Amino acid sequence: MRYFRSQGVHRQFAPYQSSWRRFLNNLRKRNRVGAVPQNETRTRRNPFRPAAKRSSVGSRIKLSIFLALIIFIGWISVLVYLPYFTINKVEFSGLKIIKQSEIEQVMKDEFLSPNKYWPRSNYFILRNKKVAAVLSQHYSLSSVNVTKIFPNQLNIYLEEKISTVIYDNGKEYVMLDQEGGIIKYLTKVEDDEIISRNVELNASTTPLATSSNFNSIALDSATASSSPPVIELVHIPNYKKIKSEFGSYPIIYDTLSVSNPSSTIVLPPEVIAGVINFYTQIEKQGIGQIKYIIKSNLLAGMLAKTDKKWDIYFKPTQSISEQINNLKLILRENKPTAYIDLRYGGRVYWK
Repeated sequence: MRYFRSQGVHRQFAPYQSSWRRFLNNLRKRNRVGAVPQNETRTRRNPFRPAAKRSSVGSRIKLSIFLALIIFIGWISVLVYLPYFTINKVEFSGLKIIKQSEIEQVMKDEFLSPNKYWPRSNYFILRNKKVAAVLSQHYSLSSVNVTKIFPNQLNIYLEEKISTVIYDNGKEYVMLDQEGGIIKYLTKVEDDEIISRNVELNASTTPLATSSNFNSIALDSATASSSPPVIELVHIPNYKKIKSEFGSYPIIYDTLSVSNPSSTIVLPPEVIAGVINFYTQIEKQGIGQIKYIIKSNLLAGMLAKTDKKWDIYFKPTQSISEQINNLKLILRENKPTAYIDLRYGGRVYWK
C-alpha cells in the first residue's frame, strides 16, 4: 500500500519501511519534485500523526472570569472583616436633653454590637441615613447629621426638639407637655434655693411691675431709698442642677406659687409654645443662654434670666420672630447692662 507524503510530515511519524523500499521511494521522489500543487500539500495531513490538543478560547475566558471573581471576593472580604475598618469611636455634639450614655447604648444595640456573620459596624457597610432614621425614631429631634471619618470614626450632630417645659411653683418641679398638662413629678425645691434678701419697701418699680414678689426677684439691683430695708425670702431656681438631672428644658418659675397643681392645664398651650420657641431661638441665633424664666401675670409678659449682664422681657403670646429680630437690632449697636424689654412691638426699651 502506498501513502502520500506531504511536506509537513515529520520523519518520526512515517511507517516502517525496509531499506530497499526507502531507496525506491527516494528515487521516485527525485523524479517528481514539484509535481504536487502547493495548495494541495496544505490540505493533506498524515493519517498516522496523532491529533494535537488545542486549547479552547472559551475555557480560558471562563477561567479568567473565575479567577477575577475570586480576587474580587477576597478583596471585599478584607475590607468588610478587617478590624481596621470597624467603627469603634463615636462622637456626639448638640446634646442637651438626651443623656449621652442613653444614646450610646442605642448606637451599640442597633449598629455597633458584634454580629456573628455580618459586621454591621464596618465603615463601608454602615449607612448614615439609616443611623439618622433610627435615632429619629428613638428621640424627638429636629435634625440629625451623621458623618463618617475614615477609617473607624462616626460623628453625630443632633438638634433636639423641645416639646416640654419644667414648671416650678416655688415648692416643687413638675414637667408639662405642649398642652400645658402635667407629665410627671420631678423633685421638690431644696432649702438652698430659698435665700434671704433685703427689699426696700418703696423700691422703684420695674418694667414688669405687676407683683411685689415678682419685682423683688426680677431685678437684682433695686433703687435704694430712705425707707429701712426688710428681709424677704426669695426662691432662686437651681437651674444647673435641674438641667443636669432632667435635661435642658426651659424652666418656668411661677411667682404666684400655685400649690399642688392638678392634672388639668397649668399653663395655656400658646404660652408653652411661645416659651419653647423663644428659648430655642435665643440659643440657636447665638444670642446667649436662658437660665430660667420668671412668670407672674401673663398679661405683663415674662422675664428670661440669661447668662449675660442683661435679662429679657418678652411676651410668649406675641410674634417670637419679631421680638428676636428687635433684640438682635438692639444688641448690634448697644450694650445693655440691666435688661431689654421686647413686649411693646416696635418700641424696645433697654438699660
